[in-house]
Amino acid sequence: MERMSGKDEGGRLKDGQKAELGRLKDEKGGENSSLNLHSSTFKVFFVDDNALAACFDTNINEAFVKELAARHPMRVVFRDAGFASDSVKINIEQIFKLISPATEIKTL
Repeated sequence: MERMSGKDEGGRLKDGQKAELGRLKDEKGGENSSLNLHSSTFKVFFVDDNALAACFDTNINEAFVKELAARHPMRVVFRDAGFASDSVKINIEQIFKLISPATEIKTL
């Protein structure tokens, strides 16, 4: 499996590029993706294109949440203990209201 990257050797985004989405196909034809932001990579599972986006990684930050919201998923699921801070956990609802108001948000 090959992962696309828009980063230089130090893990920084190249020349003003936005976050790049690396797509990986699993054995059943589903899609797993890694969303690369700054020096962090978060694994995101997309089901039925944008019907559901799920991320169970830790240290989820607001920059990642904004990039995910920009994809306008119908539903998004996060791990309850996965946020970098309590303020990020509190702010995700407002971020999605601004960027993708139709998205349903759940934490497990």
